[in-house]
Amino acid sequence: MRGFYQSAGMTVTDAPQREQESEEYGACRLCLDLRDVAFRVDKTTPTKIGRFVTIWKRPMPGDEIARVDSRDGVDFVAVSVADATHRGQSVFDQTALLKHGVMSRDGQGGKRAIRVYPPWGKPVVKDSIRDQQWQLRQLFHI
Repeated sequence: MRGFYQSAGMTVTDAPQREQESEEYGACRLCLDLRDVAFRVDKTTPTKIGRFVTIWKRPMPGDEIARVDSRDGVDFVAVSVADATHRGQSVFDQTALLKHGVMSRDGQGGKRAIRVYPPWGKPVVKDSIRDQQWQLRQLFHI
């Protein structure tokens, strides 16, 4: 992870801290150039096009999971996407996450999980095609 960001001219300013509850998604938090990043690895689901990823928090131990909010200090959500022949990283900034209803604002709206549609996937449902269009602008090929 560090090598990828350094090759892109960024500095890891705070070492990655694993998030135990989302371990199956490779979840961790790190700082890049003093910006807070929530990192995830996508998962393939057997029946739907697109790559599934969770983006949630647990405010306190024992609490229900909640949507990540604009007040939580997350500047970017980075999602590693890959299949047998392609690899990339979708880096969504807070502005895009709010605009597309992924991150909540003042506890309103947001999602606990999303599908990421890289260019090698071919969604056919109108909403999925729309999501792919905005997401492709945030994809970096590796």
